[in-house]
Amino acid sequence: MLAPADGLVVGITEVEEPDYVGGPATRVSIFLRLWDVHMTYAPVDGTIEHIAHRPGRFGNAGFAKASERNEANSIGVRAAGGRLLFRQIAGMIARRVVCHVKPGDEVRRGQRVGLIKFGSRVDVFLPRGARGYEVLVEKGQHVRGITSPIARVRGASLEVE
Repeated sequence: MLAPADGLVVGITEVEEPDYVGGPATRVSIFLRLWDVHMTYAPVDGTIEHIAHRPGRFGNAGFAKASERNEANSIGVRAAGGRLLFRQIAGMIARRVVCHVKPGDEVRRGQRVGLIKFGSRVDVFLPRGARGYEVLVEKGQHVRGITSPIARVRGASLEVE
């Protein structure tokens, strides 16, 4: 799984994700700074099964509470490792999230799926459990969209096509 955006990993936390993953998940949070590219990419190959827009605040996206309070767009993908969700989150300066995919669309890892105008956060929710994902990044690490591996299906190779 490749990073869905450029930015700084600001958190890796265990959470419940009831909307699409449907249970325990590991949330990898990437903060997009003003100088990062603000495109959002599909982190894996799969089928879009869920899109949900949530109105909300425009607080500092670097803080964990932005994941629950700020305006956001959630994108659920069925992939080889199971269902995963990634969320485009608006911030203080970024006041608009744009999504170019819809349920039923097939996406390829690295395909452009949207953007956040201008900066904010992307959270990736990885299902936990035996068939889940192994996180490959650490808090404080800078990642580049469609280049940096952030997770892999347990037992899978790290080779990038």
